[in-house]
Amino acid sequence: MDHLRAAAGDHLRDGFLTSFVLKLLSCYNGVQEEDTVSASPGAIPVPDLSQKYAAYLPGIRQRWRQRQDELTRRRDAAWESARHIAMFLRARYCATQIIAFGSLIYPERFDERSDIDLAVAGIPSHAFFGAWAAAGAGCAFSLDLVDLGDCSPALRELIAREGRPL
Repeated sequence: MDHLRAAAGDHLRDGFLTSFVLKLLSCYNGVQEEDTVSASPGAIPVPDLSQKYAAYLPGIRQRWRQRQDELTRRRDAAWESARHIAMFLRARYCATQIIAFGSLIYPERFDERSDIDLAVAGIPSHAFFGAWAAAGAGCAFSLDLVDLGDCSPALRELIAREGRPL
């Protein structure tokens, strides 16, 4: 945080930006003079709220860790569901290729709203929507099924490049 204050301090000495930041700081409720830190002599004081909020940090960290653990468990469950769906589609609908894509393959993008995105090949077109409904019926996640033979070339290329075969 100090390196950010130092970097900002050099830029805050100039005319308009200085007056803007001064007005912004003067509007900042609850910040007293003793709550500010100067990056260097002549720099604009920057609020130092670390002491005021230090007591909250352990709780914030704990909730963050809990959320990460929940997301990891949810993602693991989504992968397990995707593998079961892949087995089901192969056995019942003769799917020849099944590829996971989307947020499921990126842990940093997977969240509580994420679904399961699967691309499939080999399912006859007349059976595709029935297969989709049957595969998603017992799943705790929303399922998006893409027919590789019927999707756009751009989507097919993205799936080929980034997807993970199941």
